[in-house]
Amino acid sequence: MAFLTPKQRESLHGAIAGYLMGQGFTNSRDAFVAECGLPKEAQQEDKTLLEKKWISILRLQKKVLDLEAQVAQQQQQLAQYQPTPTESASDESTSASISTRRTTDSSEITLTSPAKFSMTGHRGNITSIKFHPKFSIIASGSEDGTIRIWDCETGEFERTIKGHTQTVYALDFNANGNLLVSCSGDLTIKLWDMQTYMCQKTLHGHDHTISSVKFTPNGDHIVTGSRDTSVKVWDTATGYCTTTLYGHTEWVRAVAITPDAALIISASADRTLKVWNFQKGTCVATLEGHSHVIECIAVSPKPHTLKSTGSSEGGSGYLVVSGSRDNTIKVWSLATMDCLTTLSGHDNWVRGVIFGHHSNTYILSGSDDRSIKLWNWEQGNCVKTIEDAHGHPHFISCLDVCPIKPLIASGAMDGSLKIWSAN
Repeated sequence: MAFLTPKQRESLHGAIAGYLMGQGFTNSRDAFVAECGLPKEAQQEDKTLLEKKWISILRLQKKVLDLEAQVAQQQQQLAQYQPTPTESASDESTSASISTRRTTDSSEITLTSPAKFSMTGHRGNITSIKFHPKFSIIASGSEDGTIRIWDCETGEFERTIKGHTQTVYALDFNANGNLLVSCSGDLTIKLWDMQTYMCQKTLHGHDHTISSVKFTPNGDHIVTGSRDTSVKVWDTATGYCTTTLYGHTEWVRAVAITPDAALIISASADRTLKVWNFQKGTCVATLEGHSHVIECIAVSPKPHTLKSTGSSEGGSGYLVVSGSRDNTIKVWSLATMDCLTTLSGHDNWVRGVIFGHHSNTYILSGSDDRSIKLWNWEQGNCVKTIEDAHGHPHFISCLDVCPIKPLIASGAMDGSLKIWSAN
């Protein structure tokens, strides 16, 4: 019985031939090509394709096993729960309070120390980290000009992606994880295929260092911020710049996009945040309040209901958190364009900020004071501090939250990457 189409079989034969050549089995490769009648155009130039596919299969198998174990555990818990008639009646009368408790509990986050894994390998400071949206891997960018891929379940290094000639400043995955975008001090933006780890496109257009890059939620566009003071929007499919946004007077350090793709937010060394209408390309607000360069920003995962109005302002009421060289963190409402609170506690520049797992309440921050802090911004207090998170005297340069597992990652100026458990 044939399981592969002729095209699939030809592709498999090409990958096998490439693997044999890559391993130095030239005679075996020639005999294999001759016996299967593989045409020259089907012979793979990428000699590592078979290995890449094999690694992907192993990762998927592990993911399936993990999910099956979770399902079995949930089924066992359900089987053990046999409510009595009294409990059933009580459930009806207390369902509202139980629902409220569950909603509150699900938003509570605790950060566990020490770190689960500590990974090293970069020859320069780590500038950016990004978890994959589907698989248990994480990408890191560095001043050494490389991107490294790591397994965040085992802490093992997987591969290095090379192509940039200067510092890799920022990374982002599209929603399904098949593309990785990077930006660099070499004035380029690169799109990488996560199946082959090859560069698909190189985008040119900025006149100075490109310091931030984000995919739009549907992946159709890319947004970048640069030291040339501009924000650019790019078409992912063509690689062409479709819009350039001017308004900042100094280096644009960070960009972010609301989950509904309605607004772009940019943060600058001119101490302001600007909010842009994505469709119209116009600035709708300038947010002022920081007294020094704004290093980092992040948008909340969902709209925030304002207590004073009981409304999320028609879906535009997302939150923005900003970290600055003035050592403070500010939380802003995109519904009212006001600063809701200022969090003070770091003793040096705030380099990284991000909202917690699917939560609008909790914020994580990393700083040049070498600490990682977990905040409940609505209560205005710091819930937990991990001092010297990467060891004295190493500054924390970036943070990210895993979308599929309770994990948090931090990168530091010593070139190390750490994975932390978050419950």
